[in-house]
Amino acid sequence: MDEACKDAGLKYTETFKVAENLQLDGMGEPMPKDLHPDWAGEHVWSLKIGAYHDGPGYGGAQGQSGEFRMSNCSDIERVCFESVGYWMTYIFKGMAHGSWNDATYCDGSFGMDRWLVKAKAASEQ
Repeated sequence: MDEACKDAGLKYTETFKVAENLQLDGMGEPMPKDLHPDWAGEHVWSLKIGAYHDGPGYGGAQGQSGEFRMSNCSDIERVCFESVGYWMTYIFKGMAHGSWNDATYCDGSFGMDRWLVKAKAASEQ
């Protein structure tokens, strides 16, 4: 189980780094200003975690965090959210409950691989 969780974490980290690099290179839009703000009334990059991502490239105030969301965000942000919110959950639950199908073929590791490829393809556009 530990190895599966570690592998899932590494895949998410790589997916996140694709989105982060786009954001820091000025190619990502934190949140389109013409769309509704998040629940706090802000337009902060949804993947920003205030304790870790301070600096002008991430937007928002120092220490401020974004909110994971699946709307009003870029495709790459949505892929990151789905990767950590769904695929990692399938892997963890599948391993904990002995469901190899959920952890690997159906929902887990292979799905996370597909989302990583999807993130890299989206970053090329």
